Amino acid sequence: MTEAEVKEVTLGYFKKAWIPGKDLDKFVARDVVRHMHGKVQANGLDELIKLNQGYHEKFSDWELEIPDMLIQGDKVAVRFILELTHVGEFHGFAATNKRITAGGILKGGIAHDNQHLMLLCFRSQNERTCQWTK
Repeated sequence: MTEAEVKEVTLGYFKKAWIPGKDLDKFVARDVVRHMHGKVQANGLDELIKLNQGYHEKFSDWELEIPDMLIQGDKVAVRFILELTHVGEFHGFAATNKRITAGGILKGGIAHDNQHLMLLCFRSQNERTCQWTK
């Protein structure tokens, strides 16, 4: 894949799937693995869809900024910043209905079909480990 194609798949994942909370299957491989905080958070597309739906139940009005994207071959790293409204209980915290800002780094790998992300590894700003597993 060219750098432009990797960028297109990655931006498609963020802007057309993750942020609106739909159509993940168009950008993510069925056997995707999502890691966060050193643990598997979703193993397979169905689990990722369920996880993403849960986030959309807890947060609304998603606004995305991507200040940095690095591409090397079939791997990509993206630094992202989200602004969202906290509308549902999340990790023991009741909804505040306030705007919050969250950010992190996504590392991804492009699947062999050259159309989908196959590995998602989110890293929060205070996390020290985020490793490739394939």
